Amino acid sequence: MNRSLIKSPQWNDMSVSGGVRKTQEDKNIDAIVKTDYYSKQIEELKRKKENMINIIIQNTGLCESHVLIKTIESEDSYQAMEKLDIGNRNKYFKILNDGKKSLELIL
Repeated sequence: MNRSLIKSPQWNDMSVSGGVRKTQEDKNIDAIVKTDYYSKQIEELKRKKENMINIIIQNTGLCESHVLIKTIESEDSYQAMEKLDIGNRNKYFKILNDGKKSLELIL
């Protein structure tokens, strides 16, 4: 009788995470719960962003609000300058600072 010393691989549904045995179904449920949690967090952040934009529109001038909103929506100031078609950095940052000062007055 010739027996192999190497065991054939077997799939096991159970795994241990932090000392607690979890099945694949438990892992899937955890992933769904986390997805729901993060979806709610994203919606909350979107709502806060809209509130910020409304505050900016109500409390700053037209030019300042436009620059501030584009800056919020952009990844960095250079991308905001491209969207606004402002070629001069000094002009952009002057308008941005004026808008920030207007917002600081209400705080």
